[in-house]
Amino acid sequence: MSEPIVDLLLAEWAILLELGSTLADGDWDLPTDLPGWSVRDNLSHLIGIERTLLGDPAPEGYGEAATAPHVKNPIGEMNEKWVASYRDKPGRAVLAEFAAVVDRRQDTLAAMSTEEFDKKGWTPIGEAPYREFMGIRLMDTWAHEQDIRRATGRSGNLDGPVAEKCLERVESALPFIVGKKAAAPEGSLIAFHLTGPIAKTVAIVVENGRARTVGALFPGDEPREDGASVDLDQATTEVSLSSEAFCCLGFGRWDPAAALEKGMVTVSGDTTLGRRIITAMPFMI
Repeated sequence: MSEPIVDLLLAEWAILLELGSTLADGDWDLPTDLPGWSVRDNLSHLIGIERTLLGDPAPEGYGEAATAPHVKNPIGEMNEKWVASYRDKPGRAVLAEFAAVVDRRQDTLAAMSTEEFDKKGWTPIGEAPYREFMGIRLMDTWAHEQDIRRATGRSGNLDGPVAEKCLERVESALPFIVGKKAAAPEGSLIAFHLTGPIAKTVAIVVENGRARTVGALFPGDEPREDGASVDLDQATTEVSLSSEAFCCLGFGRWDPAAALEKGMVTVSGDTTLGRRIITAMPFMI
């Protein structure tokens, strides 16, 4: 029986390979939203992660690259060594290497049992089932695909199953962002209105010292008998932005202050709290 998250990951790899095939030679050196990383570097990073998961040894040397100003932690140091090892290669060669690596990974994933996907182990967010780890890999891969698209002016894949799954991961971080990082006060109700390409509203309430996601009632909706929904007319703060901006902020791609200044995010109600929440949005390593 196939794993749904693996199906999405395979689909994402295919999309990224197709995107890479459209790039001109000069596109590979274009800068992206990630400090110090070109289009080529984003794909090289993904190669390094997948090769690490396959058990390939990390490239030797490149210690100087790991001291770059944008490297913040041990994971970043490892990433930078892999990235540096591909910097002298043509973009097409890097794309071919990515194709070969994901072919190997596909074979590995196809051979895994349900029990192996259930097994807990290391992930960037702590001990979790391997299935959850692959969900993180999907999010990371899609985020870098979007980095490449923005840098090369090839917008796409902002909706559909892969984008929706990655958006859910940002949504799942909202209670931490609102309650812990932004320290929203007791009784706060924050409504995030995503205007598209994936349009939806996500509501977070702070009760008994904890932030949690709740259902949102729109005008004309009937209250749920279980009381699990909240009336958006009572929202303390409302935040409106595109689903792309929502992810770019959560993934740390866009500067929150700049996004607010440029009108990419609008805040109403308690604007002080709203701005604090937007500033706290970046959560991805």
